[in-house]
Amino acid sequence: MVSLEQSHLEHFGTHGYTILYNALTHEQLEALYNEAEALVNYLISEDLDINTEYGCVIEPLTCGILDPPESASYKTNPLAYQQRRNQILDNDIASSFILGSLAKWAASLLHVDQDVVYLMNEQFIVKPPRTSDTSQFKWHQDSEYLDRSLRNERSIACWIALDDVDQHNGTILLGDPEKEQEATPVCIPAGSIVFMSDQLYHKSTGNASGRFRRVFMPQYSKVPMIGHGNGDVVGLAVPCDLLP
Repeated sequence: MVSLEQSHLEHFGTHGYTILYNALTHEQLEALYNEAEALVNYLISEDLDINTEYGCVIEPLTCGILDPPESASYKTNPLAYQQRRNQILDNDIASSFILGSLAKWAASLLHVDQDVVYLMNEQFIVKPPRTSDTSQFKWHQDSEYLDRSLRNERSIACWIALDDVDQHNGTILLGDPEKEQEATPVCIPAGSIVFMSDQLYHKSTGNASGRFRRVFMPQYSKVPMIGHGNGDVVGLAVPCDLLP
């Protein structure tokens, strides 16, 4: 089984990111790919434009493919989360990976010093064919999207390629916005993961190819992300047990 090495930890500590090549099993990759397909097909069937209406970002638990939940317990309870998540394709392959080995990799890079890390968000980023001008993402840090009261809480994004990705079909550039010409483009095979700090500047290119480009990106945090003033969780705050 693929695992994070000391070199990955050191690279992440120095550069704010690291890449784990061919990290997913065939079964895990197939399950996430098929979920992306199911979500895309659902939105198309509802006459919804993935690019203009969703900005290429599809949240599986709230995009409408699932019936409304009876309660919000799935946001904080692992069992309720898994039960809801498993309804997408009627199996637990994706949810077991998200709450299991992926969470442990994220915790290692976050230097979590307790027995739990928190799943704070998950989304598919799907870029339709020939949208090179409209499916780009500007330079940003993921922490920018949090309330100011939470920006000092560390989190990590796990950018998982479900297709082979390169600059032609829409990949990410890592680096300094002031030195874009020196930015590092990520070209990786399907099943590989780019782990990115919430402090890392990155952007993405549009999809100029004739096919969809699919990525899955869950995010984890060291503590539950609780909104300032209202006490509600931001997205999710599902505890992932790190014990063997």
